[in-house]
Amino acid sequence: MLSLIGKGEGRRALDVGCARGHLLGELAIRGWECVGIDSDASDVATCVARGLVAVELDITTDLAARLGSFDLVVLADVLEHLPDPLRVLRSLHSVLNPRAKIVLSVPNVANVSVRAQLLFGRFPYSSRGILDYTHLRFFTRRTVMELLADSDFSIHQTTASAVPLELVWPVLERSRFGRILLALNDRLPTLWSGGFAYQYIVVASPNNSS
Repeated sequence: MLSLIGKGEGRRALDVGCARGHLLGELAIRGWECVGIDSDASDVATCVARGLVAVELDITTDLAARLGSFDLVVLADVLEHLPDPLRVLRSLHSVLNPRAKIVLSVPNVANVSVRAQLLFGRFPYSSRGILDYTHLRFFTRRTVMELLADSDFSIHQTTASAVPLELVWPVLERSRFGRILLALNDRLPTLWSGGFAYQYIVVASPNNSS
């Protein structure tokens, strides 16, 4: 996601759902004037303690104009947690500068791991991953494209990430064979995005941008 965003050079960025500020801090390092918003007060406090600008705000009910306008809005693993992502995306138009862009990521519910479980009649929620129990919405590549079109955004770039095996089995990073396996895993989404993509990452801009 950071490689798609690039350097800020003083431009303004809004990190929606900033959590404890990991991405927010990385954006600041890359020269973005950053503001993070999150509905979790403790996470916002953590960001502030780190010297980051963060505001407690529930984007499902309010997108405060007092925050100003932005050249970039980032929604990293956010839309799947929202009851009405279409309304939220439409509301972003009011805070975007001309030629601004949004960068978002969503999990791919059509990943082969989910398909295999459905084949056996299972759809098990878990504490993390594609079927995180906090997910309210589920996306495929096609449905996230349709969502952006319906919310009046034009898509400029789409890429996919692989299943993060290194988080499941950290031992893979400690051997040559494991590193080869991880490298092969990273290439799988290029062979079949619909099944091997773990997440889709999309860059888009408002249709009325000039």
